[in-house]
Amino acid sequence: MRELLTRLGTSILLLSAMATVAVSVACRGKMPSSSGPFPAPSGGPTSPLGTSLPPGPPTSTLQGKILLLLRPADSNTRPTLEISGPDGKGRQLLAEMSMDPGPVAVGPDAEYVAFVTSAGASDGSLVVWDVERATMSQVSVPAEVSKSFRDALPVRYLAWSPDGGSLAAAMNRDLYVLEMIRPNVQPTVGHREERYTLAGLVMGSIGHPTWTTDGRRILYDTFVPPDVLSADADEYRDVEYVDVSTLVTETLLEDAHIVPGQPAPGGQELMLQHDDGRVFSLNLGTLEMRETTSLPATQGPRVCLTKNGTCVSVVSDQEGYSALAFTQHGGETHRVSLEDLVESPTECQFQSTLWSPDGDSLLTTVGCPMRVGLWSIRFPDVKATHLTDWAGVGSAVLLTWFE
Repeated sequence: MRELLTRLGTSILLLSAMATVAVSVACRGKMPSSSGPFPAPSGGPTSPLGTSLPPGPPTSTLQGKILLLLRPADSNTRPTLEISGPDGKGRQLLAEMSMDPGPVAVGPDAEYVAFVTSAGASDGSLVVWDVERATMSQVSVPAEVSKSFRDALPVRYLAWSPDGGSLAAAMNRDLYVLEMIRPNVQPTVGHREERYTLAGLVMGSIGHPTWTTDGRRILYDTFVPPDVLSADADEYRDVEYVDVSTLVTETLLEDAHIVPGQPAPGGQELMLQHDDGRVFSLNLGTLEMRETTSLPATQGPRVCLTKNGTCVSVVSDQEGYSALAFTQHGGETHRVSLEDLVESPTECQFQSTLWSPDGDSLLTTVGCPMRVGLWSIRFPDVKATHLTDWAGVGSAVLLTWFE
């Protein structure tokens, strides 16, 4: 593995058009060896982090626009990151993604947008768009390699800290933290690995990084090598956290994993599931856990308004059709079914949701065969209006609404 990391390190670009970046390293209180896409720092605080890409659009042109990730219905066409008006008109290309694009993460104040241009099996780049300065910078990320058929699946994740000043990135099986005021990039938590007689060297991975509400710690799940390897490595996981300032990790729940899709940005709770089926709700402010009855029946993350606590989730109604459920203070207040919007609800589904900056309306995308529709739902009367259809689009994710 060390030879592989040495070879990968030579392909890394440390670029400098965006703000400087820093990372700390820890694994249960011990410093892990450098691994993954970022080499150990070679200079001091002035070490550059990057060369810039073509500039992003000026901030003045983004006011009132929305950011979209569009996947074409044609599997041979690349997905794109685009900007459009809130009515879905006037789409502009921002970046072309790979055939299997990685994650996109928008900072809490939409000051930065980070995205990975490829999935783990392909070479790509981690790109950071500084919206205010209209600059883009990148760090190249090599393809993730497996050595055993039992290796845990390496999946890339991005998560901004609550203040938008740091980015947690799970890439190349390890966890990194990019602080936007410093120049260095190093691993924060390294992946586990173990050698077995039949399976050979089995590598784990770090997944689902999630910040606590105070921005001091990052939760994640990690592969833990078993004594006897009898199933996929990815099934052996613990939920841990790393303290960003002390660089010490602690285990929160053994034999468990973080449930994807929870929480939404600004959410207070994270759902954990034990291997025995038990479900726990973890408070991201206090790190207190309580056992709950079952997982919430959502198909996507909750999107919440901070001003009044109203949240919206994509759920399945009693007839099996997708629906939007609106909740406030834990109780459901409204429900909008696909039957209210489209003629053939069995062929369509809700894909994503996005609140307007003032919280008076909600945008939602509805995917149907060979097209995606954009709808607006006004409040408080919950009136739905069809805005446009994007022909030839398979899915459309609403990322942010620039103020």
